[in-house]
Amino acid sequence: MSRVPGDRREDLYIVLIVGAVALVVVLLVIGFVVHGNHACVSALQDFDARVGSLDPAAYNLPSVPDEENAAHWFLEAARVLSLDQEDRARLEDLILAGGERSSKRHSAAPVAVFEKNSTAIRLAEKGGQRNRSTYGVDYAPGMSANLPNPGDQSKLQRLLLARGVSALERGDRSTVLSSVQAIGSLANAHEAELSFIFLLLGVSDERAQLSLVRSLLAPPDLDASTCRTLSGYLVSQDTGKVFVRALGFEGASYSELYRSLFSRKPETFVIVPWFFRHYTLSGVLRTLIITADAFRKPYPEMLAYLNDNSRQLPFVQYRLGAEFLIDYHEIAGRVKRVMAERRLAGFALAIREQALAGRPYSSNLSDIPGADDPNPYSGTPLAANVRADGSLDLSFHMGEGAWKRACPGCDPEPAELEIVLPPTRRALTEPDERRVRHGLERPRPE
Repeated sequence: MSRVPGDRREDLYIVLIVGAVALVVVLLVIGFVVHGNHACVSALQDFDARVGSLDPAAYNLPSVPDEENAAHWFLEAARVLSLDQEDRARLEDLILAGGERSSKRHSAAPVAVFEKNSTAIRLAEKGGQRNRSTYGVDYAPGMSANLPNPGDQSKLQRLLLARGVSALERGDRSTVLSSVQAIGSLANAHEAELSFIFLLLGVSDERAQLSLVRSLLAPPDLDASTCRTLSGYLVSQDTGKVFVRALGFEGASYSELYRSLFSRKPETFVIVPWFFRHYTLSGVLRTLIITADAFRKPYPEMLAYLNDNSRQLPFVQYRLGAEFLIDYHEIAGRVKRVMAERRLAGFALAIREQALAGRPYSSNLSDIPGADDPNPYSGTPLAANVRADGSLDLSFHMGEGAWKRACPGCDPEPAELEIVLPPTRRALTEPDERRVRHGLERPRPE
């Protein structure tokens, strides 16, 4: 049966329609690929310029001989820890009791726990005396076999903190200083690494160290030499820079992961991972750029910035990054708060040392370096108030209504950061050494 010319024309139309549809599909795929690749390359370049290098090799820490490596000694200390559940509960009870002097509490101090862990404490003190550190972690994507157990490192910190608190109760200042030094070195070691878990361990370590420093600042008999020693023991890492750098490392990990997907041989390549790589990577990096920019702002402004920018993300990026942006502020807030607490402690030590040298407390802090700079948490400078009893109240606060103006949706307003320095009797009874040296004042008899 022969085909009529009309049937042939219909077949031709079908072929043309199918060909046109196929061409449109091919063009759409090419358009998606080109657009996705451009978005990905642009995100990679922006991230590298605004956050940090995307090359994991840029974050490799130099190797350190074991003898000089603080992290090595902390790992060794953690390996010989002997803390059962009851021991850990006794340590936490002691920590929660603070530095309050009480014969009952003193008698209940877990001396046996410290004796049982004397080797761990001695090894941790060796780590505290080292200035360089690396855990030797392989940062290649997916390679985390060398990560030390965070739980063991946390237990070590609690042991050192409890030891410092116990020494405070006994009035054993040298042991307290040793604990402050070891915890500070442990925090520096953790914050030198690039994993978020290390950073958060470091933040916890800093807070433990600062709690001991604040306890030492409270008594009126602190001397200037101890103030200088404590200043040197404060954590030296720039925690803000470490936090943004940790984001950079995550970006490097994502970059390497998706580059490996993208570089498959054509015969084994699947189009879905191609699209997934382009849009997922660009979305992740754009989100991390926003969080890095946000972190440079005071906390309430940071929250408002994250809220505004999460709504402006394109749909795909919003779906990928919105939940991260929502959760991010909690971690960032912890980091920024401990940065402000460290700065406040540094100011308190400097002012206390000056007072012990004969300079009276004053509400005017214009000659204290950095006192006029906004702190990373609330964005306000250091405030000082001399109380009627001669003590000095140092604080970072938002000021009335400032928190709500900066971030109307933020609630509640965070607690004010404050340290109260007691009156310095020595400053009132002993001569200023500089005035004695220049003959303006006579030394007083012993």
